Parts: sequence; C-alpha cells; structure tokens
Amino acid sequence: GAEAMPNLTEAGEVYFKYLQANGGDVVALYNMGCICALLGREEECRTYLAQTARVEQGNGTDMVQWAKEAAEDADFQAFVGFPWFQSMLAEFLAQVHPEMFAPATQGGAEVMAPVPPTDIV
Repeated sequence: GAEAMPNLTEAGEVYFKYLQANGGDVVALYNMGCICALLGREEECRTYLAQTARVEQGNGTDMVQWAKEAAEDADFQAFVGFPWFQSMLAEFLAQVHPEMFAPATQGGAEVMAPVPPTDIV
C-alpha cells in the first residue's frame, strides 16, 4: 500500500549507506536491487543487479541457479520482461544451455532462437 513506500525508501537509504562501506555484500546488493525495483527505479535496479551478478560470479556461485531465482523473484516482476533483464538472464543461462541462445542456420540464413515476448507489462 501507500504506507509501504516511505519504508522502502528508508530501507534503501540504510542499504545505500551500508554499501558505501561494504560494496561487496551480495545480500545487500541484491536487496538494494529489489528495493529499487519495487520503487520503480529501473536504472538503479539494473545497476545493483549487475553488481550482484559480478560479485556472485567472482564468488563461484551457480549463476544458472542465480538467474532462475532472480527471474522468479516477485520483486523484479515489473522488469522481468524488459530486454536488459532478459539479456542478463540469457547471459548466465547460455553458459549451460548455449543451444537455446545460439543462432540456428536454415538454408544459409541466420535465424535467431525464439525469445520470450518482452512487451508484456
């Protein structure tokens, strides 16, 4: 509801201050991405998710599992259909199922594998 908005903004400020000193904390980075998504702040959400992914990869996290969880996280539903979100997911899922994302050739013409629709809001 409307009363949740100031609480989210407050939480974002707390995380922001915390991240200035602990920029590599993946839980805080991910939560910050969630908060930005819920507040409708797309660019910031995208930035925090990208930072989370970089740190997770550096930690040796199973990025396919990470991508699946991010795609299913209710906090990101507003952006899950956006091209940047889809390409972020594709980047990690392609590491395990490259055939899903590799261009297929038919009679010499390059045909891209089907992509989920991105125009659903």
